[in-house]
Amino acid sequence: MTTEVSVLNSITDGFPKAMKLSQKGKDSFLDSFKEILTGVKSTSDAADKQLGNEVTTREVLNNKYNVLLEKQRNYFKAVKEFQDECYRNERLTESIERYTRYVFGVRLGVCCVRGG
Repeated sequence: MTTEVSVLNSITDGFPKAMKLSQKGKDSFLDSFKEILTGVKSTSDAADKQLGNEVTTREVLNNKYNVLLEKQRNYFKAVKEFQDECYRNERLTESIERYTRYVFGVRLGVCCVRGG
C-alpha cells in the first residue's frame, strides 16, 4: 500500500513540473507514467489471480466441509437408531424372560403338584 501511495505522490509532484518542460521532458514523463500504469495493471492482475485462487480453494474446502457435515449427520442418525434398537432389544429380552419364567413357573408348579 505504501508503494502505491508513493507512486501517486510521485505522479502528483512530477506532473506540474513535467508540463513546464520541453516536449521531450513531457514525453519522458508520459513514458514513465505508462510504465507505472503497466506495473499497476500487473499488480492488479496478480491480485485478481490470487483472489480467484483463494475463492476456488474456499469453494473446494466448503464442499469438503459439507460432505463431512452430511457424514456427521448420518453418523448421529445411525447412533440414535442403534440406541433405539438397543432399548427395544432390552424390552424384548425382558419380555421373553418374563414369559419364560411364567411358562416354566406354571409347568414347574404343575409338575410339583403331580409329583406330590
